[in-house]
This record gives sequence, C-alpha cells and structure tokens, in this order.
Amino acid sequence: MKESRVSFQAVLAVLALITALPSLAQVFTASLSGLVTDPTGAGVPNASVKVRNVETNDVRQTQTASDGRYTISQLKPGPYEVTVESSGKVPEITQVNNRVPL
Repeated sequence: MKESRVSFQAVLAVLALITALPSLAQVFTASLSGLVTDPTGAGVPNASVKVRNVETNDVRQTQTASDGRYTISQLKPGPYEVTVESSGKVPEITQVNNRVPL
C-alpha cells in the first residue's frame, strides 16, 4: 500500500512538471506588416523598411516585395520607429506603439 502511494505521488509530480513546462516557454512577440505605396496608391517594390525599438535601439530591416508588402516578425513589445526609403526619395518615418497588455 505504501509503495503504490509513493509511485502515485511520483506520477502526479511528473505530470505537474510536464504540464507546467509549456507555460514557462511562452514568449510575447508581435509582427508588423504593411504596404508601402506611392502617391498614386501603387505598391512600391524593393523599398527598404527599417524598424527600430525606441527603448532598446534594436534595429530590424527588410525589403518590400514586388507588390510593396512587408512583414517583420518576432518583435518584442515596445515603441518602434518605422523608416521607409525607396530609390533616393526622402525617408518617411512613422512611430508605432507595440505594447502587449499582460
């Protein structure tokens, strides 16, 4: 009887540990997607899109696709500055607040 109680408690402890591990691995990140257009509304291909976290100064960048769309993923929550440049034109800067409520 004593042996079965110990093994049952051990199984419960292992199950509790296994079910708790995935919750420890949760990471909060976001993606930023957009469309870069010219004054006529057409997508701008190969534009440089730079995203800078204002608090940490971490910079990520990408190029727009042939239709002007872009996505930057795995961004940590925080305020960002987005800069778009295309073939010698004046860069356009936009502020984005990417806060995740807990």
